[in-house]
Amino acid sequence: AQCAKIQASVKQNEMREQQRKAEENDAKDLEATLPILQELVSASEGGVTSVDQLAAPLFADPPDEGETFKLAMDEIEASANEAQNKITEARKQINGKLQSARAYAPETRKRALTECSVLQQKLTEVQNKLNPFKTMRKDFKARVEAKQQLSEIAEGLGTIELEVEKATMVVSIAEKGSMSEEEQMSAQEMIAPLNKDVMDFLRIIEAKLRVAQGPMREELNLVKERSLASRRKLEVIGAVLKSQKDTKMSEEMLAVAAQKVDEVEECLVKCQEAEMPFLKGLEILPQDESARAIADSETAAAKAETVLAQCKTFMRTKLGEVKRFAPALIKTTTEELTKQMARGDEAARKVAQFKRETIERKMASLLAEVVDGIVLAEKKVAVVAEAAKPFLSDSLDKISVDAIKEAGERTTEVEPEAQEACVEAKKLIAAKQKEARGPDAAAAIAKLQARLNAALQDLVKQMKAAATGDKLIKGKEMLEEAELTIMAAETEVEKVEKIAGPIQGDEGEEMSEDTIDELGTAYVSAQKVVKSATSAMEKQMLAAVPVVKLALQKLIERCKKATGRLNSVLQATKGQKAL
Repeated sequence: AQCAKIQASVKQNEMREQQRKAEENDAKDLEATLPILQELVSASEGGVTSVDQLAAPLFADPPDEGETFKLAMDEIEASANEAQNKITEARKQINGKLQSARAYAPETRKRALTECSVLQQKLTEVQNKLNPFKTMRKDFKARVEAKQQLSEIAEGLGTIELEVEKATMVVSIAEKGSMSEEEQMSAQEMIAPLNKDVMDFLRIIEAKLRVAQGPMREELNLVKERSLASRRKLEVIGAVLKSQKDTKMSEEMLAVAAQKVDEVEECLVKCQEAEMPFLKGLEILPQDESARAIADSETAAAKAETVLAQCKTFMRTKLGEVKRFAPALIKTTTEELTKQMARGDEAARKVAQFKRETIERKMASLLAEVVDGIVLAEKKVAVVAEAAKPFLSDSLDKISVDAIKEAGERTTEVEPEAQEACVEAKKLIAAKQKEARGPDAAAAIAKLQARLNAALQDLVKQMKAAATGDKLIKGKEMLEEAELTIMAAETEVEKVEKIAGPIQGDEGEEMSEDTIDELGTAYVSAQKVVKSATSAMEKQMLAAVPVVKLALQKLIERCKKATGRLNSVLQATKGQKAL
């Protein structure tokens, strides 16, 4: 599998290299051909311009039909035919390139198709301008009349075209830098009436086209094309102005966003200044100083929350407005706003933490007396727990009877003080529950009540353990007796094993009558001792306290092992005379 992956990777790299070389070669071919095609299109445009220049004087001052007119028409038609030949040749070359470009590598093919399409569109526009001149001799009189009838529209359109060019020059500075707000307003005021005038001309032309025929229709189409060209230029100008306006809005938006986050962070600094008295290392501040510091902290927290809410509202609103920008500007502006929002979120987290700490400090100040009472109760209960440690030990064999008695006396001595401290703390909580108001106070009191309850439960646990003192002492004494009993039983078992020693593991060896009798007597004696010890300890387990039960269980396990050893001896001597 690993080998297959390596082979696939090598093949992919080879394919990428082949495609890269193909792109390079095809790009060189396109770069060599494209200027030739562009030159052919430019020559076609120049040919049509020459025809237009030859025909312009005739339309401006129509001559009588005679030799002069005939010569002028001959020259125009010859020039028109020459321009048509150039258009035909250019179109042929472009179509040929489109066919060959389909074999290019993907990226170069895409570029070639785009460039050729643009050139074809230009040729179409040039052809449309040339077409009226191809029938000029036949339609001259009608075309002159059409031009005369449309002279007012053409003159008005010429004025618009001049103004559009001026507007184009005004916004061209945007390519070198951003426009000022005054420049944007000036350009906007310039193109607004031009847009209206162009649309008015187009409506008039469209109305005339519905009934026009022949040369009049052709002249109207030429005027329409000029109007559409002006409208396209105005759309480009409008797009530039919108881009300038959006960029300006983005810059202002980001500046305000940064300022608002700065304001939030300044409020956070005020919060930190307000809590300084609590950071001096003193466990509890004097009442007056604590009250002032808490009031300042609450004021700072409220101010920070207000500014933070305004900041968040601004960010949400501007994120919606950004969607009207151009895609590239949307991306950059959104990224910057997101960075500012991250700053704001971090500040918000710190403000929330500060507010929680302020509430805790306020509650600590309000409930300081209660806290002191509970701390005292916890300390007193801890003293009881220390005194009662022996009663909860898992290793009773390591504790002497004297130590248990001493622990009982010490526990009895300190328990009343712990009880009294818990009662006093309970009274303090009850008093504060009547005075304190609000959910924060209730929550703080509930936490303190939970601490007191935990201390009381611990005290009860320790006293229950201490109550088993007498039982522990008796259990300790009983365990010492049981230890002696099991040791005696184990000694009896050892005697049996010693007598049976020579034949254990060798069933073929016979024992003497005396040895058999001695082994039988020892076996019965040991069995009785073990059973008696086991029975006694099992009865004592019923009423023993947990720690004694654990010790008894260990001794019973030793009895079971002794029984197992006796059974092993019995199994080893089963071929001998019955015991």
